Amino acid sequence: MAGSMQVILLRQDTLKQLKQNMENAFEKYQKNIANAKQDKDAMEKRALENPEQFLKEMGIDLNNIDKEQLLKIAKELPDIAKPFESINSGKSFKDFNNYYNSVKSKPELSEQEKKKLQELGTRALYTDFKHKQQFCFIEKDCDKIIDAHSIQQKGELSLIAQNGKVFHFIQNLQTGEKERQEIEITQASAFKGFCHKHDQIFEPIDKNNNISDDEKYFLYSLRSFAYSYFNIKALRNYLLSSMNDSTNSMNPLIESLKKLSNTIGLKLPNEFNELEMPKITIEQLEVLELERFEEHRKLLIEYANQNDYSQLDYMVYEINHLCPITCASWMVLHISFGNGFKIIHKEGKPYFGFPIIISVLPEREKTKVVLARFKNDTFSDFIFNQFNNTPSNNEKFERELSKLIIENVDNFYLSPTFWDKLNEQEKVIILNAVTISKKRFPEGRTEFEIINFFDKKYKLT
Repeated sequence: MAGSMQVILLRQDTLKQLKQNMENAFEKYQKNIANAKQDKDAMEKRALENPEQFLKEMGIDLNNIDKEQLLKIAKELPDIAKPFESINSGKSFKDFNNYYNSVKSKPELSEQEKKKLQELGTRALYTDFKHKQQFCFIEKDCDKIIDAHSIQQKGELSLIAQNGKVFHFIQNLQTGEKERQEIEITQASAFKGFCHKHDQIFEPIDKNNNISDDEKYFLYSLRSFAYSYFNIKALRNYLLSSMNDSTNSMNPLIESLKKLSNTIGLKLPNEFNELEMPKITIEQLEVLELERFEEHRKLLIEYANQNDYSQLDYMVYEINHLCPITCASWMVLHISFGNGFKIIHKEGKPYFGFPIIISVLPEREKTKVVLARFKNDTFSDFIFNQFNNTPSNNEKFERELSKLIIENVDNFYLSPTFWDKLNEQEKVIILNAVTISKKRFPEGRTEFEIINFFDKKYKLT
């Protein structure tokens, strides 16, 4: 692809500031909880062994305590603390809590114990996330939410699978690097993003009905967009819900502890007196809507309701063999002109680039790459023009597609047969590439070596 074809992700200071505020709040919250757990046992032991000395060390004057007020606060505290205690006390955290309690008294944990603790914690959070984040993309007249597949289990996934499995890459939370993980095609690409009723929208492509190309490409693009939309919204919802739960539970508890300290004559540090969990503003919520392309979602639903498949512009690139990859996602792109890039503001709102939707569709003896853009996205046709001018150099174009998938897409799956064909150096190249963080707004485009997923030497038979 020509040097002018520099497709980058747009850095957005507003989003970065919002995310930083949220991360700071969580870090502060987690640090307070961690410190409280660490000190709790030691404080209880000292208080039981020598109550008078303990109170004296805490600066509490027994002669000046308002006993009636103390009794009143003591009765209120358990009820105030209950919501806080239940934030992470669901079934998914049972194994984690049991293991934590079994090792917490040790002076130092072994590497194996640390790893197990991290694995249990990750599993608990993932299970909690899946349980709490279920909603339909259509969000109107819905019935039961199901495990919808963004990529067809009996179609594209089965074509590239080996023994009913494909693989993708997940991040090792300890090393930060990506690792290859095999997964059953029954689980691959599944998400709780459609109800049973609205998942029927995709019946024409799931059952290979005889429909127009525009309708077929629209339905694939709709599902690819929905997967990325769901991931962004579900993650932000989970984060916001956790923050709101913490805020609603922590602030009353903090206020009660302040009252208690005044009653028993205990002087608290200034940091505690100023402590208050943050709240999410309406402006921040509006920014999150822009980030997940809420207006584009509404347009897709409108087009689907009107059976209007002409409002998306499609580019279809066909490879004459079965490639070892399938994916369904949006890619958030921006246009670079030389060393600068064009920012399009709308009504003074932050600009987050625009989504180019990608669906890689393996077929029996060929593979189709379907790229789709919204016709009302200003300048997105510029990227399509550059794409259209490139297929004359197939290898360069395919390497660019491979790179865009690595840079922008999490929802892609590869055939185990592909991995078996790679030499050790090529495996290292792939792992190094996928380990690069998929930031939506980095400083610039990262240069790295990449394997061409569409190369004929990797074709499946």
